[in-house]
Amino acid sequence: IEEVIPDVGQEITAGQLAVEMVSTEEKRAIAGVEPRWARLIQPGMKVTLSTTLHNRLEETQGEIIGVSPNIDTISGTYRVEARIIDNPY
Repeated sequence: IEEVIPDVGQEITAGQLAVEMVSTEEKRAIAGVEPRWARLIQPGMKVTLSTTLHNRLEETQGEIIGVSPNIDTISGTYRVEARIIDNPY
């Protein structure tokens, strides 16, 4: 809970905002990687995740959670999931 809106003892009506909550779930990144990379990636490996946003490179640190054992037949890639460790957002 980030904030309790009403004061202690204050009555509220149905549908009125009582608390603001934030997600405590860890952030994750999911990507598809080529088979040659999927064989090398192991759970626990530290990785740098990057993307370009508004012509600016954004980077953060992550840790591999797992690699799918099955290839995506449409893209020819393996699904890799990483936990975002250093999330400035």
